[in-house]
Amino acid sequence: MLLLTVLWTAPGRAGEGSDTERAEKLFAESAEAYKAGRFERAIELLEEAHRLTGEPVLLFNLAKAHEGRGDLPKAIEAYDAYLRDAKLVPDRGAIEERLKTLRAQVASRSELEKKAEAERLRAERAERDRPSPSPVPWVLAGVGVAGLVTGAALGVVAKGKEEDAGDAANQVEASDIRDEAERFALGANVAFGIGGAVLTGAIIWGIVDVVVLSGGAEDGATARILVEPTGLRFVATF
Repeated sequence: MLLLTVLWTAPGRAGEGSDTERAEKLFAESAEAYKAGRFERAIELLEEAHRLTGEPVLLFNLAKAHEGRGDLPKAIEAYDAYLRDAKLVPDRGAIEERLKTLRAQVASRSELEKKAEAERLRAERAERDRPSPSPVPWVLAGVGVAGLVTGAALGVVAKGKEEDAGDAANQVEASDIRDEAERFALGANVAFGIGGAVLTGAIIWGIVDVVVLSGGAEDGATARILVEPTGLRFVATF
């Protein structure tokens, strides 16, 4: 592939006059700006020179400046204008090849930009649709705490009943009070067992939920509490 070298050609002298002289000065300044890498300044000077004289060769130099700046669509536009307006273009074939290369680069860049934009939108949708932690485990945690509190209360009552049995007036009354105390104690044990299991499972469930949503666990990780005939069972999968 033939690449054009940086070529700065002075505009032809169409005649003496202020516009021509001004254009030649602008051209000379643009050449210095181009060599110094100040492409935006070179573009400004060349555009003004072309406005004054209409010299097609300035369009070629303008295209090179746009290329240096990285604005390929503008460079293509300037090259096309040069090929259209110039009466004689000795290196027309090389410029046309350069145009093919630039157009391919623009198409490739456009495709990459589209892919990047699609990826950005996908990431935004994923972030927007990311589920928040479920409130269920923390509701269950409250139930578990309530169970522990209930168990503690029943335990206090059971202990009080045991003390009352010792103060009973007769053996029959004492036996009835002890039976009642045992029922309260059983209730306390059940409340402690269920409350503790629910609270523990709820805490683990909540932690798993947060870890999964934060990306710290593999996809498909779940946690749940199963109600079974023999009691409650906490199940977590990773």
